[in-house]
Amino acid sequence: MCRFSIRPHHLLCLQFFEGKGYSGEFVKHMAEIHDKLLQENPVIHIVTGVDDICKNCPNNENGQCSKEASVSGNDKRTYELIKCSLKEEQKWKDLTQLVYRNIIDKNKLKQVCETCRWSDICESQLHK
Repeated sequence: MCRFSIRPHHLLCLQFFEGKGYSGEFVKHMAEIHDKLLQENPVIHIVTGVDDICKNCPNNENGQCSKEASVSGNDKRTYELIKCSLKEEQKWKDLTQLVYRNIIDKNKLKQVCETCRWSDICESQLHK
């Protein structure tokens, strides 16, 4: 069975992924994960720090995120809003519902992703 380790803020990134990112390798890798999430509904383990999506990120320096000080805040804000219903491992579709119910549907996306350089992509998709 397919399973992924994902840090909290990537749960949001994946809701709005449209094939943009840091590099071609990063985008290709994220697209592969995104497709598997949608097609296979795998088990997700929530982690802190570098996750499966970070594999080809230019900020991944030997398994450590060089932007950790910034992105860990996004993780913390995401986690705080979903933790009440979060299990150690959950299916992707259940996590998606949790993210929508506690963040997106409550218009808290901007609050959670305040330091993200990609937040314009998510905001523009919300207003389509």
